[in-house]
This record gives sequence, C-alpha cells and structure tokens, in this order.
Amino acid sequence: MKYNYHIIVIGGGSAGLVVASGGASMGAKVALIEKDKMGGDCLNAGCVPSKSFLRAAHLAADVKVLREYGLSAVLKDVNISAVMKRVSNVVETIAPHDSVERFTSLGVEVIKGRGVLADNHTVRVNDRIITGKYIVIATGSGPSVPPIPGLNKVPFYTNKNIFGIKKLPKKLIILGGGR
Repeated sequence: MKYNYHIIVIGGGSAGLVVASGGASMGAKVALIEKDKMGGDCLNAGCVPSKSFLRAAHLAADVKVLREYGLSAVLKDVNISAVMKRVSNVVETIAPHDSVERFTSLGVEVIKGRGVLADNHTVRVNDRIITGKYIVIATGSGPSVPPIPGLNKVPFYTNKNIFGIKKLPKKLIILGGGR
C-alpha cells in the first residue's frame, strides 16, 4: 500500500518532537499533528516553567541560610509578577527550538489540529485524511482534578494555569499529581 507519509506523529511535545526530527533526519517523510502549543507540557506547563519558578524559590531559601556561611542578607519581598515574567521569558527563549518553523525547516509537515485515528494507518485531522506506514501517538499528559465536593466553586491551580498567575490570591489551592 502507498502511504502519504512514512511516519505520522500525533503530539508536538517532547516525545513527538524527538520522533519527528529523528525520522526527518533519516529521510522519512513525516507529518506532525499538534492541537495546541508546540513543545507540549514540558515547554509550556511542566519542566521548563516549573524549573524556572523553582530557581527563584531556591534563591529565596538560600538567603535564609546565609548566616551559616558568615553572610547576611534580607529578602524584603517577593514580586510574583516579576518571577512569573522571568518564567515566561525562559519559555519564550526556548520556544523557537520547538517551533513550527524549526520543524518545517527540518522537513517535517506540521499540521495544526486534533488527530483522530481512523484505522491502523489513517488519521483524520481537520478536514484531511492522511495515511502513514507508522503512527506514533505522543499525546502527553494532563492534570487530574479530583472529585472534591465544592472544588468547582473556588479558583484552583494545576500545572496548566499556575504559571500564568500575575499576583498571589488570598487563598491558593494547588492540585498536584497527574493522570
């Protein structure tokens, strides 16, 4: 059977990007389908923003133990807006590496939309039907919101929205874990 692509990758996060770039670098005709932001959770809601945020927290914690090293300093305040701006800047700095433009330049056809499997070799995306010898599903993860009574009546944060806060609310409910 003749296919449109050697490899169809559904999901433009870490795993999908590695498969797409690796396949293209070996001469495969590759389609990469992404419904949201290129880079997936790692770039946009996980590894990169969380490590950037934690860097500020570690620095603040270091100030508390400076006396053990014969130094003194006082942490006067935390400007959460500035911390989050730095987090955003770090993500923006890395984003071109995971961008549509970069992957297109590698020879990957990037298709924005939601890929739906039709059969073992066929994917429906937007109004297109495409076929591939191999299909890789690399759709990542998402936060798991527990069925806590009343939770839907209060603002709560997961990895998907915590890095967008501009100021700390009076009460902060953060849900961890994943599915």
